[in-house]
Amino acid sequence: PTTSLPPVLVSPSQPESKPRVPTLEAVPVIESSPASLPETSLRNRKYEPPTVGHGKPPTWIDVAKGELAKKDKSQRLSELTSSMIRAVVGTGAATTLLFAIFIQTPEFRHKPLSSLESTQWFIWLMSVTLLSSWAVLILGKFWESSDTEDGPKRVVMFAVGAGLGTLHLTIGNFLQLDFHDLHSGISYWPWVMEHWKFAAGESPALAHYAVFTGLLFALCRWWSHVTPVRTSQYDLMGAFLFALVAWFLPVAPQPLMPGVTALTLIVIQFSAPNFTAQQRKEFEAIATGWWQNG
Repeated sequence: PTTSLPPVLVSPSQPESKPRVPTLEAVPVIESSPASLPETSLRNRKYEPPTVGHGKPPTWIDVAKGELAKKDKSQRLSELTSSMIRAVVGTGAATTLLFAIFIQTPEFRHKPLSSLESTQWFIWLMSVTLLSSWAVLILGKFWESSDTEDGPKRVVMFAVGAGLGTLHLTIGNFLQLDFHDLHSGISYWPWVMEHWKFAAGESPALAHYAVFTGLLFALCRWWSHVTPVRTSQYDLMGAFLFALVAWFLPVAPQPLMPGVTALTLIVIQFSAPNFTAQQRKEFEAIATGWWQNG
């Protein structure tokens, strides 16, 4: 007879009541020496104020440029759009004033303009002022927080001015304006090239007009009248000096271009934002606090 083995009862393993969570209790820790501090700690170190440039203490302009650098692209675009809209309004007023003076010159008192000619000259004057204002406002927005030297800026301004000069003369030729007849009878501008013998029909050539308009933009510091850190909203002396530069440059037509240049700068100053006196005082307080308290 076969003997059967009694069944062996195997009890299933009981699950642990608590999960085993790894800890670092049994892990040896390698002790590290604390980082060596400098010989002179922050507490005992002599205070050195922040400096800008050649060892100079910061000014309110440095603080203001720091705030300008914090603007995002959307804020810059919004400010630029607002300035360009203001430039349209300012250009309309400036062109109306300039045109009222322009038609009273000796050249036109004996040669009244027809309604068509008046419209053509008004459109050209407004185009020149508005396009120049927009170009300076756009470049000024890119440079408002930078410390770029004047040299590179003048190179850019010359290129922009040359392009604008080409565009200005192209618009004038499209409107069939007579630049030569406008200034040919004025004898007290002896350095102006009276006969414009640079192209057919004794009219200014595009290259000639572009070069002198580029010089007008490169010689004058237009960008300094766009920055928000300028000390005043308007600078009439600057407008006079810009007009003087345009007076010495043979940019047709004369004597209209000095007036166009001066009013263009005033339109730019009207359109570009600047910090108020209260904001400048706040920036000065911050700069003084940096200098005194670090």
